[in-house]
Amino acid sequence: MPRYIHFSSIAQLLFSGGLALAAPATLRAQYDIPVSPDHPGSNPPDQKVLQSPVNIYVTVREVNGLALEHSATVTLDCPLAGLVLKGPTQNKSQVQFDHVPSGDCNVVVTSDGFKQTKERITVNESVVSRNQYVFVYLHPNSEITTPGARPVITPGLLDLMDKSAQDIRKNKLADARKHLDKALRISPSNPDVLYLNGLLAMEQQNLSEAQLQFQKAISAYPTHERSLLALGEVQVNLNQPEPAEKTMESLLRQDSSSWRAHLVAAAAYAQEKNYVKAEQHVDRAVSLSGANGAPAKVLLGQILAAQGNRDGAKQAYQEVLRDYPNDAVAAEAKTGIENLDNASRCFLLCLPLH
Repeated sequence: MPRYIHFSSIAQLLFSGGLALAAPATLRAQYDIPVSPDHPGSNPPDQKVLQSPVNIYVTVREVNGLALEHSATVTLDCPLAGLVLKGPTQNKSQVQFDHVPSGDCNVVVTSDGFKQTKERITVNESVVSRNQYVFVYLHPNSEITTPGARPVITPGLLDLMDKSAQDIRKNKLADARKHLDKALRISPSNPDVLYLNGLLAMEQQNLSEAQLQFQKAISAYPTHERSLLALGEVQVNLNQPEPAEKTMESLLRQDSSSWRAHLVAAAAYAQEKNYVKAEQHVDRAVSLSGANGAPAKVLLGQILAAQGNRDGAKQAYQEVLRDYPNDAVAAEAKTGIENLDNASRCFLLCLPLH
């Protein structure tokens, strides 16, 4: 049986949902910059008014400015024109509405996991074809209102954050460093920039620097969920279970349904051999993680094995191989079963003969 909880191999799954962040901010719509649409919204021909030459492009982002992990539904309601248009975003970003008449309109955006957001825009008359760009930023359901405002994200800063996030995904770490250095010069205390800086340090295996950057992000904005989660993971990997427990308990107070937070908390408590609490958190992670349940199941097997519950551990590992055979942690489940079998054989062979 492995002596330690193998957390490194499941760490990458904690952030497999993408680099989308979650921190509150106050941002306004209608930055007039060119953005190419990726999906047209519904626009019934009988609702067009004199074929207005104005097209509206609505881009939806998380409140930190990064792309959503899934689609949002956008409704354009222009009461004076009697016009209601609706369409989903594609590629997690944008929807297009054509031939929108002049007047005041409401842009309402809904997406799972986020609060409904409403922006009021004015569509000006035009005699030539014109595109109007609207940006809507969504706040997570788990957001807790805190005093103070986070620095506003300008289009230039947003572009640098996007580029650095993409470079980190593609393992172009030198390019990510260049973009983040520029972003830090623009907004040195922006928690989202600091988070990405910490994420880059993690990719470079510089855990001490990553810890520092995440702590800076949390100092700038105490409820920055991604930084709290990442800090907890780093603390586990630095064998700092007690700080990791405190970090995760802080995160779970604002979002008790985060399976990733429960998973990191379970690993931290397991490091301290507090297996009762570790099992409570890993059970919660299993129940919340759905299709992402393989890492939690493997950790459950390791926790049960550490408590001497070989049958329970073996069942957890077998469920991983049955339900998630192609998952990255399936190999750990197989190794766990082999270790349990070897331990059982040794127990039988090593029994005294008298």
